[in-house]
Amino acid sequence: MNYHEIINEVVEILGGHEGCFVTAYQICQQIEQAHPDLWQRLTTAYPSIDPNVAMGEGTGRYYSPASFVSHALKHHSTGNQDIVQEVLSCEGVSFSGVAPGYTGNITSIWALRT
Repeated sequence: MNYHEIINEVVEILGGHEGCFVTAYQICQQIEQAHPDLWQRLTTAYPSIDPNVAMGEGTGRYYSPASFVSHALKHHSTGNQDIVQEVLSCEGVSFSGVAPGYTGNITSIWALRT
């Protein structure tokens, strides 16, 4: 997959959070609900070893759909001041049951400047 294949949906999801920060895990969960065909393409392109764990801890892989979304946002934010990235200490945190995978206990959080 290429970043341009998901960026419109990802930015749309960010916009729905009205300036609040979210993680790539949360964005992926919303992609799964609002854009199931896109979610299917993401999980096919970046499969988990365990098909019951699409991303985060337990996938058995370093790169997941959430990694791809985060990298797409980072790529798209270059030269785009409307997309803001910060980092969050995520020790002991999960996102609707998804515990972050290997992130060194930090994860990027993203917002669309309002």
